[in-house]
Amino acid sequence: KVYLNGNATPEISAEMDKGYPDGVAQIFLGGRNDNFSNFQGKMAEISLYDRALTNNEATGHAKAAGPRK
Repeated sequence: KVYLNGNATPEISAEMDKGYPDGVAQIFLGGRNDNFSNFQGKMAEISLYDRALTNNEATGHAKAAGPRK
């Protein structure tokens, strides 16, 4: 699920298999060094969890982060 800007309803919701092997300690979010498929600075804050959050957990995290600027 993808929750944008503290919304209680996910912007995107889907089921999928994990795309990385067990034991991976780091995941890179952003564009490649050749600028292919990058996010062009459009991501300010990202949280990645090892499970799906409930809607209440996701909105709670957004509220704890403080007001949007």
